[in-house]
Amino acid sequence: MLSLKSLSQKGSVLGVLAISTCLLCSSFTTNVINSNALIVVNHTESQQQSDDDVYLYVENPPRFPGGNTALVNFINRNLQYPQRALEKNTQGRVSVSFVVRKDGTLTDIRVIKKLKDGLSEEAVRIIKAMPRWTPAVHYGKRVNAKYTLPIDFKLKMS
Repeated sequence: MLSLKSLSQKGSVLGVLAISTCLLCSSFTTNVINSNALIVVNHTESQQQSDDDVYLYVENPPRFPGGNTALVNFINRNLQYPQRALEKNTQGRVSVSFVVRKDGTLTDIRVIKKLKDGLSEEAVRIIKAMPRWTPAVHYGKRVNAKYTLPIDFKLKMS
């Protein structure tokens, strides 16, 4: 794999942009996913919440430390465009979903939209390298929340 810094001889990488961070955590409903059965369950305030519940919609979604600008900068600094993808000029968008836990750790990382030539694997590697996020808050409590992040891989030919 090549880092962004070593690409100056081969052409430049325009970079990876997390342009449209698709928040699946923006509504004010109280739907959660039962993590054992992956079924959407409607909670009322009187029902007990499980530590394993994963919310799809929350009042305050999870955030990368420093916000979206810091997220894009982190991805651009840590990206290693795979050699195979460079050789084949492979570009496109990889969408990755993950759960931001109450403690800010990222788990259940899954590629929703794949690309070949190592780009999907690179997107997962970047997610795994991320620091702890600020967790989602719903009704004043920290909760586990699902988040989907599209990552665009683009080459700028010189």
